[in-house]
Amino acid sequence: MKIQSQSRIWSLFIAACVSCVISWSAVAADANTEVKPAPPAPPKTEYSLPATKYFIGVKNSEELLKALKIKPEMDIILDDGVYEAERFVKVVRGHRLWAKHPGKAVIKFGFIFGSNWKMSGAEFHGLNFDVDNPKKLFHNGCIMIWGKVSNVLIEDCRFNGNKKARFGILARNPDGLTVRRVVVRDMAECGIMAVKAKLQIEKTVVLEDIDIARTGRCGLRVGNTATVRRVKVRDCSSEGIWTGNLCEKSVFEDFDIDKTVLGVNIENVTSNTTFSRFSIGPQVKTGFTCDWGGKGKIGAARNCRIQDGTISVTDKGIYMDDATTGVTINNVLFRGASWGGVGMFKTVDCKVENCHFELPEGVKTIRTDHWKTK
Repeated sequence: MKIQSQSRIWSLFIAACVSCVISWSAVAADANTEVKPAPPAPPKTEYSLPATKYFIGVKNSEELLKALKIKPEMDIILDDGVYEAERFVKVVRGHRLWAKHPGKAVIKFGFIFGSNWKMSGAEFHGLNFDVDNPKKLFHNGCIMIWGKVSNVLIEDCRFNGNKKARFGILARNPDGLTVRRVVVRDMAECGIMAVKAKLQIEKTVVLEDIDIARTGRCGLRVGNTATVRRVKVRDCSSEGIWTGNLCEKSVFEDFDIDKTVLGVNIENVTSNTTFSRFSIGPQVKTGFTCDWGGKGKIGAARNCRIQDGTISVTDKGIYMDDATTGVTINNVLFRGASWGGVGMFKTVDCKVENCHFELPEGVKTIRTDHWKTK
């Protein structure tokens, strides 16, 4: 009986060792494999219109403006056509706007949804924004959200700023904002901005299936708790994704960034946030930067994870500046990066695990000097 017991113990020990070897090999193999994020789904080309008690159909701008003043909140169905206005239009109640046929109702002005009193529930479905006059926008956003409003829903919309509009969606209060299946093109500054300055929100922002290209600065700016999935960014003059303000306990997954100077710019404050299943490059200078926190302060990135991705860049893979704290980089494939794979300048409790580096000859995988050092 004693011999059988010892034999059983040895069998379990050997099995555990084999399991550890297999597990480690799988991680190493994954780090060698290029990650291909799930692509964003395009806006729907057809959908079922709501069958509700309160709805009204409109055929022109005049009818639309009248419908927006009606009580109670209702579904407003926009017929195919071009809708003009002399200036931006206020959505004073939580109306739900639907293009009768997705993409066929062309909007030549901006909508603003905001109030100093609590208000909820405005929706925009299937609208095609094509704005070339900034005087027809409030704060230069095709859809601008502010004040004490919440739970705005934007689905299956297209935004063309013609390099005149600064933002496709500008949410100064993104509390409960949900954006799905949108395409944003040619904004003078940023495709989508969801930031409530210096204040946290009650309900998580959800951004899914986002396609942004050709902006004057940034693709996507997120400054509060958010879940971000399936994002494609191209041809932005600065960064693909920016996080900061109070971006905490957020998730960014399946994002694909190329033709920008910087892939992801992590600024004050981004904490307890995960970036996973991503591809950055090859026409990008730096994959990720974690900004410094200022003299005597903790860094911008705090207790974040960057994992399961591919970074193919010309200069720096990931650079973490002074006082970056508790950041873990795991299972990332680095390519190019002539300066170095990972920069860790005066970081605190940061780790690099299970990563694979395909760098030019003589280039260090990990550096601890400042980014200005050649």
